[in-house]
This record gives sequence, C-alpha cells and structure tokens, in this order.
Amino acid sequence: MPRTSCDACYFAFRRRLRDITQATTCECNACSRMPSLDLKFVAHFGQAVHQRVFGREDLVGPDVIAVHRLLKNHAVEQHGWRAYALLTEACVTKLGLDCPRLGMAIHTEQYEDINEQRGFVEDLDARWKAEQERAAFRLTPADAWVTISVDLPAPQPIAWQYGTNPRLRQQWMSWVIRIDQETTDGRPGVGTINHCVHGGDVTVEEVIDYRPYETMTIRSTTPAGPLTMTFNYETAGDGTMLTVLCAMDGSVKSKLMWPVARRMIQDRFGEGLTNLKRLLSERRGAGDPERDALSEAAAP
Repeated sequence: MPRTSCDACYFAFRRRLRDITQATTCECNACSRMPSLDLKFVAHFGQAVHQRVFGREDLVGPDVIAVHRLLKNHAVEQHGWRAYALLTEACVTKLGLDCPRLGMAIHTEQYEDINEQRGFVEDLDARWKAEQERAAFRLTPADAWVTISVDLPAPQPIAWQYGTNPRLRQQWMSWVIRIDQETTDGRPGVGTINHCVHGGDVTVEEVIDYRPYETMTIRSTTPAGPLTMTFNYETAGDGTMLTVLCAMDGSVKSKLMWPVARRMIQDRFGEGLTNLKRLLSERRGAGDPERDALSEAAAP
C-alpha cells in the first residue's frame, strides 16, 4: 500500500501543479518557481513510543530517528532523480515486496549515529510520465447499461483497498471462493489479470484502467459476452461514494441475454456492496479499519 499511496499522492500533486501553472499569469518569484517544486517519500517500518510533552504527542525511538535521518539522503546524487520514493529494507520485508522485479534501484545510506540503512528507491517522475502516456479507458454514466452506488463509511484509500485487493474483496463478495491475481511486474495496474473462482466457474478479469483511489475499469468474460465495469471512488464527507458502472459489448448475443445478466449483476453487486458497507461499519466501530486494511492487504 505505501507504493500505491505514493503513486496516488504524487500523481495528484503533479496534476494540481500542472493546472495551477497553466492557469496563473503571475510573474512573481514564487509563481515563476512553482514548476520546480517536487516531492520525495520515505517509508520505514519499526517500533516507536508515544510521548506527550507540553500537550503535544510525538513518536520517539531509534526507528523514528532513522526515518528522520533518511529524509536527508543522497538519492538525488546517486540516481539523479528529484522525485522519488525510498522504501527501507525493513518496510520492504514487512510488505513482502519484490523490489528488483518492480524495477526499483538498491540504495544505501550511512550515518554516524545509526546503523547503515539499506533499501530501494523508485523514480516517481518516470512513473508520472508513463501515466501521462497511457490513455484512460473508463465508462461514463452515458455509456452504462446499469449503475449501482453506495456510500461507504471509510476514506477513499481504505475503500479502494477493499475494492481492489483480492484478499479484501473476498470478504464481501460472497459468491467468490478465491481470487488469483497475475501482474506483469508485481504491481497491480493496467494489464493485471484476476481469476475469480465461484462455484465451478472461473471469471477472468483484465484491468484496463487503474488510477489509485479514484477509478478502476475491468473487462470480464461472462456467458453473455464481455462485460466492462468501471468503479469510481469519490470522497463524500468522511466517507466514500463508490459508483459501479456496467456495460456489455453491444453484440446481438449480449443484448438478448442482457435482461438476465442485469438481474444477476444487480443482485450480486447489490448484495456485495451491502456486505462491504456493513463490514466497514463494523470495523470502524470495533477499531481501526485502516490498520486492518494495511495489514491484510500486505499479508502473504
């Protein structure tokens, strides 16, 4: 999840920076230097102690010191990247990431007062450029043959995890026995294939559009023909509005079988989204749904 969060945050930052730059005509020093702004992320896993001093709560401990030291690193000098995500070895181990497969570069830092810090770093500017080159493919309300919406009692990042992570999807999709996921480089995204096992059948889903926390579109094989579904996530107060748009391919077979397919989609996803809303409500009342989503999504 940290890598998905980094992507979502960085892409939102670059889109906002682009929009402001295009809209402003101010020539002051601050505005003229705006295009030079960039972001860096450092993610670490370790132990910390909560300490309250003068009414303010802080985290203290060796791991807290380590991650603060890592904010002053040599990633720019070693790799030439201004915008990057640096994940420590402890973070990578906890999440079970295969960083070489993801194309991340090995990185080490040495400080006088702490042990050598090893990890992996990724070029976020390259990720942004690849994102810009990729054409979006998603259904609009005008395209949809059926639309289902639900208010979820969780912020966008958590609702997104429960809607896209195979382990978490199985908790509310009662008709699915197992979801096997295939990715090209270990990173969920465009090109990811999900094999959804339900009963004696297997539905194959291909992810054709993927923008973390905002929207995902999949194309599935069904007896009625190819089915396209777009899942849109929008902030609604302190929760998330999830809207599911569905459409068939428009063939004669699909049109003939659509009345049956529509009832099945409405029944299954109506029940499933009701289960998801109840699950998130129960987790919000019992504890921390964000922590649960993080730990379950990262579990092997």
